Amino acid sequence: MLNHYFTLLQLSKELDAECTESTVEEIFTQHKNELVITFSKNTIERSLVVNCSAKNNHIYSRGKFFRAKKNTVDVFPEIQGEQLKRCFLHKEDRIFVITLSSGKQLWCAMVGAKANVFLLDENSFVCDVFFTEDEQTGKQFLLENKHHAPSIISLAEFELQLQSYDSVSLFTVLKKTFSSLGSLLVRELCFRSRLSEEIFVRDITHEERHILYNAYMDVLNECQNPRSRIYFQNNNIKDFSIIPLNIYSSYDEKKYLTISEGIHAYISLKRIEARFLELQHSLHSSLKSKEAKISRSLLAIQKQLSENSKVKEYQYRAELLLANLSLLHRGMKEITLSDFENSGITIVIPLEEKLSPVENAERYFEKVKQTKRAFEEMGKRKSTFDMQKNAVEKILAAITEIRTVDALNDFMKTRESELKDLGISKPSEKEETRIPFRVFTVSGGYEVWAGKNSANNDELTLHHSQPNDLWFHARGGGGSHVVLRVKNKNVQIPKETILETASIAAYYSKMRKATNVPVAYCERKYVRKPKGVKEGTVYIEREKVIFVEPKLPYEEE
Repeated sequence: MLNHYFTLLQLSKELDAECTESTVEEIFTQHKNELVITFSKNTIERSLVVNCSAKNNHIYSRGKFFRAKKNTVDVFPEIQGEQLKRCFLHKEDRIFVITLSSGKQLWCAMVGAKANVFLLDENSFVCDVFFTEDEQTGKQFLLENKHHAPSIISLAEFELQLQSYDSVSLFTVLKKTFSSLGSLLVRELCFRSRLSEEIFVRDITHEERHILYNAYMDVLNECQNPRSRIYFQNNNIKDFSIIPLNIYSSYDEKKYLTISEGIHAYISLKRIEARFLELQHSLHSSLKSKEAKISRSLLAIQKQLSENSKVKEYQYRAELLLANLSLLHRGMKEITLSDFENSGITIVIPLEEKLSPVENAERYFEKVKQTKRAFEEMGKRKSTFDMQKNAVEKILAAITEIRTVDALNDFMKTRESELKDLGISKPSEKEETRIPFRVFTVSGGYEVWAGKNSANNDELTLHHSQPNDLWFHARGGGGSHVVLRVKNKNVQIPKETILETASIAAYYSKMRKATNVPVAYCERKYVRKPKGVKEGTVYIEREKVIFVEPKLPYEEE
């Protein structure tokens, strides 16, 4: 009911008594679609707030609205210093009129999506508009839709109007016939009359029509002597009204002395509620994103752990080489040996040409050690991710029970350390702390960051990567810098992890449409950027090159 006819009518009476003979000190805007008029009377300054948001038109007065030091704009500067002579509601529409000492008028049109504030000269020509150019500028103001106030009528007149819509629902008829009542009061009429909103008019008995008429007259009389109030359902704001609403009889209610005070309180509470919902949604989204990321990491680790046959394979190759040292010599690329365990089956073992027979055997024993260390590291990481997932699930369950901003802030404060460990920042800090790169999780649960453009590539490579991270880039063409984040330099990175990361680098390159792309990679410490070279350009050393298909492990975060 913020911009309801009777709300505006009573508000105009309050403000006429409050503002008459006061002086306009300043008129400005610092929030979208909101105009603030500060006026003074007997050294006391107050402000009139006019909000023209499409779904939330409202007007109220309050103590002085202190203007921000920046991002504010003066509006209608020509009326600064004028006196307010009168405030009233236009008799044919929801237009709040303020008459000034010069004869000019401010028309605050509280008409839904077309809400605006117009400055009219003494001849009712529009000389300025608050926001957006209006086609009426320079012309005499014309009312597009006239909404006459609900009036006192006889029972016979009431029934006559109803009879025009025999085959229409009661709610629709009342909305059309008494449009100025608004949906909320129409629902109240139906409730007080104990009639379904969907009942056809033809099905309403004469006695029920009489009850409906009496309810209509009661509502009109109550609107003539209003008192603002806010209804709450389970501590959540339900509605604002200027009369008692039987439909909300089971809800909590808070009353206010003036219409302005009630509207101001309602708007303030709604903003707090909106802020709470925004904070709660932001935190919930961050936690759900973290939960999904952890789940992907756990799946990737589980996949690697299930492939423990590598250890046995390397161990068996080492033992076969030791048992057949006499058949090996330096310079061999591979050797075919008989399987110990399966008669008649041979095994081809790749060799390093530069190594001696013993060194080739030792090389496979070293692979056994490295693979075991990698599995141990993945096991530790799995335990960490399991604990994180459990923590996220508990926090998600807890925030669904929180109902206020203060409670949410207290929760964030008590869980600050836990949230920080999970990489979850306060919602207000989200934009500042968000990772500015494309982020992926690949096999083994490793995290991969990819640059978005040349400047972003430099930022990633030079400021957000560690010396032992693996750095990737498509060879022979432009593309993203891609970094595989390595936390333990002593652990061998699985081959599948390297291939998946290389595929990301190929995907974010100019060769994305190719089927096989060469990708160079090396440790980040072997990447350097000489002074004076253009953005995104670096030089690399000790690189290896692999060929991969351009693809992503899943949709980027």
